[in-house]
Amino acid sequence: MPTPLSLPEPRNEPLANSPLSLVVCQVRHQGGAMVDATGAEKIHQLISADFPHIEPALEGTVNIKAGSEGIATQQTAPQFWWQFRSEDGWVAVLGQTYFAVETTNYDHWHRFVDYFGTLTRAVTETCKPLTEERIGLRFINRIDMETDDTPEQFKGYITDETLGLLVGGNLSPSITSVQSIVDLQGPDDISIRLQHGYQSEDKVPGYIIDTDCYRQSDMKFNTDNILRKVELFHRLCKQIFEAVITEQLYDKLRR
Repeated sequence: MPTPLSLPEPRNEPLANSPLSLVVCQVRHQGGAMVDATGAEKIHQLISADFPHIEPALEGTVNIKAGSEGIATQQTAPQFWWQFRSEDGWVAVLGQTYFAVETTNYDHWHRFVDYFGTLTRAVTETCKPLTEERIGLRFINRIDMETDDTPEQFKGYITDETLGLLVGGNLSPSITSVQSIVDLQGPDDISIRLQHGYQSEDKVPGYIIDTDCYRQSDMKFNTDNILRKVELFHRLCKQIFEAVITEQLYDKLRR
């Protein structure tokens, strides 16, 4: 049995040069009322102070099966889902069995969790879900450098343990990209997937630190419990981020 992750408490200060490129929190649930246009409009009324714009959309799924008679496709019945948008790039998503808040314009955790809490309470009041299936919080950071040198330039910013093949070896000068996936056991049956690696976009080298904290369960849907879990996920995401970067990079981001 793996030992649940135990790391130092994260520092509670905003980073002036935050490398966050995406933050998303999603809850999947079952039971309760199905969302229709009337329900979506009611939820929109409850969250319109944060998300004034509403956009309906339609989704369908195609299942592909290979058998003795060849390949057959089966398309499921399309379902409506809705996006609620703020004036500055924040999005709330509402589906039949899930809801989420996401942003590429993250500024502070308090704002994010306030928006997510408002949406969760609106869904609870309108749809009355019975069971929570999965709760997840994902933080994607991209550390960009100002030159197009080799990936070894990240030495001193990302820990050597994390960089692995990127530093100090015969292969490192020729590496164009590296992607690694690490699955971790967190406390309280929380699962954590850390995806990290080097990649180059438009000849600008960057290092991705993508942390996904989640818990799958069939517990009774409870708003307060969900928000407590999300706060724990947030702490874990920060702990892991601080564990894989160096003090030199932290000081650079803080300034």
